[in-house]
Amino acid sequence: MLYTYLANLMEIIKEFRSIDFLTLLVFLRIIYSSIRSGLFSEGVKITGVFLGSFFSLQFYPFFLRKYKSGVLKQAYLDFFSVILIFCGIVVLFFLLVKVFMMLEKERKISPLERIFSLCAGMMRASLLVSIFIFSFSFLPPNENPYKGSLSSKFLKQVAPWTYIYSFKFFEKINPSWEFNKEVKIYEVKKDL
Repeated sequence: MLYTYLANLMEIIKEFRSIDFLTLLVFLRIIYSSIRSGLFSEGVKITGVFLGSFFSLQFYPFFLRKYKSGVLKQAYLDFFSVILIFCGIVVLFFLLVKVFMMLEKERKISPLERIFSLCAGMMRASLLVSIFIFSFSFLPPNENPYKGSLSSKFLKQVAPWTYIYSFKFFEKINPSWEFNKEVKIYEVKKDL
């Protein structure tokens, strides 16, 4: 039993890449931040990451594609579109959290709230890493740091899945929006 466990652990370590180490650091930092800041702050942050991922996946085809470039291929324009839309929305929510934290006095966070904050932080980290995996999937395979990584294996479907299922809600709010079929195509791909 111990031998099997160690053999499985060695297989995981063999597949571990530098981008997986970076993903692990992102997870640890977000989880630490979420436990420290509490559920309200984490709720605003996860809302920002959720809306950032939804709007970046919904609107990236319309953002930079209209600018044809002799220097950058469409894949790079799509990559930058996803990143710019996502980061723009997340920064707005980050600033919102900072304003609320300045207004709020230091308060004691209960152990139960820390547990819920931990879960919310893990969801936020998963969605954040997944949107980066999605954006890097536009790049050629030799330039995609997530190609074949453990992060990609476990997290690549989080953002597309979130977009696909949340689109049903947003479609009711604005029926004129069209579903981005490119996200569905990405979702069914077996390998990045």
